Amino acid sequence: MTKTVPLDPLMPVIRKAARSVAFQWPGVVEADDVQQEICLKILESPGTAKKLLVMEDDKLYRFVLGMGHQIASDARTDYDHFSGQFYYSVDDVKTLLSQMLTPTGFSDARIDLGLGVEKLADEYPRYYESIISRYMIGEVPKVNSEKIQLSRALTKLTDEMNRIHRTRVDEYDDGPGSRPKMVDSEW
Repeated sequence: MTKTVPLDPLMPVIRKAARSVAFQWPGVVEADDVQQEICLKILESPGTAKKLLVMEDDKLYRFVLGMGHQIASDARTDYDHFSGQFYYSVDDVKTLLSQMLTPTGFSDARIDLGLGVEKLADEYPRYYESIISRYMIGEVPKVNSEKIQLSRALTKLTDEMNRIHRTRVDEYDDGPGSRPKMVDSEW
């Protein structure tokens, strides 16, 4: 039987982080749901729980807050996929990456791809290197761990491209119906 670590000492920090995440992700997650998910993740990893119990307060809060933001981000992505509000699939991204060496002009997809790859380079350098190695250099991963890393990199790039696309569409304010109503004048 596996011995579980008590969550009681961590609960004030978990509650505070969950409230903060829910506040920053309105309409995406509720504080209670985030709190439950954080507890579940900690309970699923007794080693992590033991490390959390000895962490300094500020580091503990940042770590738990990061877990909460990851939960909210995953919930947003899951909702977008479920509701059909995603634009790219992993297969779409693979196709775009395969076509990168043969320029065919600029499109929204190519812009999203470029911005997504830049994001990977900045925040996930190992994923960036994996994609560059496979799609720009042409090296097919042979080791299972490299295949898994490439798969995760493609999923992360797809999520980033969908986020970029969604943001651009939300910010788009030109076109029919975007001009303010003209006031009747007496000419």
